[in-house]
Amino acid sequence: NGCNAVGPFAPQNYPSVISEYRPNLSFKYDRPYGIFPINQGGHWENNGVFNAGLSNVIFDGTVVATQNITGTSTSTFNELTVNKVGTVTQIQPAAVNSIVRMTAGYFDLNQQTLTVTNPQPTAMVRTNGVILSDDPPPTYSFVQWDINATAGPHTIPFGNTGGTHMPFSFDQNGGSNIGSLIVGTYPTIPNNTPYPTGVTHVNGPLAGGDNSPNTVDRFWIINRTGGGAINADVTFSYANIDETALNPNDSKRPQRWITSLDSWENSGAAGTPFVAIPGARSVLRTGITSLTNEPWTISNDVSPLPIELVLFDAEAEVDKSKIWWVTASEINVDHFTIERTTDGHSFDFIDQQLSNSPSTQTQEYVAYDYAPLNGLQYYRLTSTDIDGSKEYSDLVPVYFGQKGTFEITSVFANNQSGTIDVLFEYDSELPLSYVVTDALGRVIAKEENLNAKEGTNLITLNSDLSKGIYVVTIMNTNKITSKKFSY
Repeated sequence: NGCNAVGPFAPQNYPSVISEYRPNLSFKYDRPYGIFPINQGGHWENNGVFNAGLSNVIFDGTVVATQNITGTSTSTFNELTVNKVGTVTQIQPAAVNSIVRMTAGYFDLNQQTLTVTNPQPTAMVRTNGVILSDDPPPTYSFVQWDINATAGPHTIPFGNTGGTHMPFSFDQNGGSNIGSLIVGTYPTIPNNTPYPTGVTHVNGPLAGGDNSPNTVDRFWIINRTGGGAINADVTFSYANIDETALNPNDSKRPQRWITSLDSWENSGAAGTPFVAIPGARSVLRTGITSLTNEPWTISNDVSPLPIELVLFDAEAEVDKSKIWWVTASEINVDHFTIERTTDGHSFDFIDQQLSNSPSTQTQEYVAYDYAPLNGLQYYRLTSTDIDGSKEYSDLVPVYFGQKGTFEITSVFANNQSGTIDVLFEYDSELPLSYVVTDALGRVIAKEENLNAKEGTNLITLNSDLSKGIYVVTIMNTNKITSKKFSY
């Protein structure tokens, strides 16, 4: 099927060897002295066992425009190089143990997964070629990179069919083992459809209308196989043709989809200026702490945060809720609005106060909800600029109910911080412990000897959970309470 193994094989002088595939034939190139090149001119069809040894399979065929990686068996390469005018297309899953070289041409994932087992940042090298991952849901196409705890920027040379390079870079700030990083991306039409699986809209975070005119026409799907806390800086890139926003020169804000809230997150941080690269733009998002099979996109930062919010909080005070906030600076802010919600979607007006803008000094504000709801409710602060643009704070919980009880009142995914908040009433000051188990009873997370006070308390869990049903149990030496939740 057009497989050419071309010599000589240094350091000895052997004649050139031309080999043709045979069913279940095993090629073994295991020279201890260097990398053995296999120049592949036709399709790669593996119906048996391919022992890559210390080889570099170079797809550089000129006879056919598209070379396929196919056959009944998965091929695991040592090094894989694409260097052609045309495309190498994955028909079957493939893996690379050492280096992927995109010298020229395209590597089309074609609804498959390319696995790179070398954790070093140098495992993917690009000169002019690009990897195509432009397959929409529900199938997608993915690069799986077994990074584990290896530090440094890991860059995947994604691109589009026009040859535009759109690199995706993941850089860990800590030593946590993330296992495998799994990334796919695809373009959309200007209204941002088709949506990724599970996404229902591209409205503004928490509340707002259709934001597709200010959203890049591309999504990214990002996942990892390892657990534990992470803190990473991620660079997203998209082609200029993916930018159909009304204000293409605005700063950009990468945002992830929060399934539990049916909403895009509002990170609370201002967007960052894009970096222009040939035919494309790159946007950096720092301090990412959650990667759990989440869709991401990029929106225009059309409403940059007009205030520097130092504090926003609320608490139950006898028969009313006290809400207060502190700003360090205010520029062009017209007024503040306090709203209340029980579900994160529908909000009730509570109060409105004029801003002390302009100000570069600390400003303190207080508002009250004189008719709070029985049970759990959340408050948010909206700052409205003089031009009508708005920014929203995190949600803060307040609980009104029977005192002297030990009860989990709410388990709520906080899309701002990427955590899960467990709110509970406590009738003691004894130290307590908690444990989170999955549907099979396996322990997912636990912590002991936590301090708590009588009244309302909050436990914050890392939200790096797979989709499913979980039970959180809180206990002290005398009592125990549990609550089931889904994620």
